[in-house]
Amino acid sequence: MPPKPPSPASAPSTARSSSIFTLRSASLALFAALLFGFWKRNIEPALELGGIWRIVQPHGTEGCRLVSELQACEKIIVHEPTGLVYAACSTIADRKAWLPALNYYNASARSGNDYIALYDPAADSFIKLDVVGLEDPRGRSLHGMDVVPSSEDPEMLWVYLVNHRPPVESAESPSESIAHSEDPSIEIFTTRAGSNELRHVRTVADPVVLHSPNDVAGSPDGKEFWFTNDMKDVDGWKAKLYMILQVAATSVGHCHVDRGCKIALDKLPGANGIVRLPSDWAGDKRDAATDGAGEHKTRLMLGSATRPEVRILERQANDTLEVVEVYEHGKSSPFYLPLDNLTVDKRGTVWAAGFPKGADLISKHIPDPLNNPSASTAVRVSCVEGKCTVDKPFESDGSNNIGSGSTTVAYDAERRRLFLSGTQLHCCLLDRHSLGP
Repeated sequence: MPPKPPSPASAPSTARSSSIFTLRSASLALFAALLFGFWKRNIEPALELGGIWRIVQPHGTEGCRLVSELQACEKIIVHEPTGLVYAACSTIADRKAWLPALNYYNASARSGNDYIALYDPAADSFIKLDVVGLEDPRGRSLHGMDVVPSSEDPEMLWVYLVNHRPPVESAESPSESIAHSEDPSIEIFTTRAGSNELRHVRTVADPVVLHSPNDVAGSPDGKEFWFTNDMKDVDGWKAKLYMILQVAATSVGHCHVDRGCKIALDKLPGANGIVRLPSDWAGDKRDAATDGAGEHKTRLMLGSATRPEVRILERQANDTLEVVEVYEHGKSSPFYLPLDNLTVDKRGTVWAAGFPKGADLISKHIPDPLNNPSASTAVRVSCVEGKCTVDKPFESDGSNNIGSGSTTVAYDAERRRLFLSGTQLHCCLLDRHSLGP
């Protein structure tokens, strides 16, 4: 017998089931497409930038000499006229207790005895500079630094220091309410080249603008500076998520002792190292480097800890900054690296500390630096007549603690000495004539 046709009652039910199945399939396909797009746009670049699949190729490490006395020096500056090195140092224990940039907020475990070291490479000797005039019971927790010869007397130096002061506890703000906060400042000192003394001039603080300083670039008159805020009202897991997703939530600020502080450039991805470029910097095109009166424009270079790029920033009349150039490296480039501090040598060559295995640095080295060496790269930006090239004359896998976890690379072009230092471990010195002219 021929099959019976479907009853009128069952036909709509079959149609509805088919429609629901089609809708579910389309939704799953859309969700899969969105998930794939999110992976390709956010997660995969973050993994590649973090060096998950990168193979480190050590080179340029021969002859490295560890300077065991210089420990946990996050930032170093070479004073090329004398060859002396200024370093903002601490101890591994203090860094692991209190360093807001790494989400360490155990203020009760910090000593507050961070110091500026003066290292003489020729004699392989160092001293801790005596601090005169800074009376703060919270002591010092140092991070970024700049050392700038005075415009009035080149032998006098202005020293700018990021000081991560813990907040002051009071009845209105008990310890549990300030457990993940800080009261940072920029401390300005003077010294003379080779002196064993730092004389405090002033403290600059602004809880709204200067809220999470990382690095600082000072001026030769001791009155103004630029600094990077490496986060904005975030900490803990949220800060890590912002970093992975490369959220543009950091900034560059400007402070003048007479005009106060302001955000000079906002909504930046991973703002970290910053350096003031010399007035005759060869990366400038000459017609763009001066204003209508023939004066050199103030320009800075800014590195990113979450994207493989540096930005050239130009000062505006109202003390804000404008991005005039972005140098970005693609995934196939050997310079597809997050960058930390920037320094500039007397030739105008900019040096940066790169993290070839950034994921390992964060997950293994920072929690336990002594047992987990971390790879590091010295990135060099050389410019001639407005054209810049990038190379990496040094790369280490961190073995034997050579350059392990370096956060600063500085070069003495006069004596051809390369220095590397890190937040967690010892400094490294290379006397290398093969780094180039």
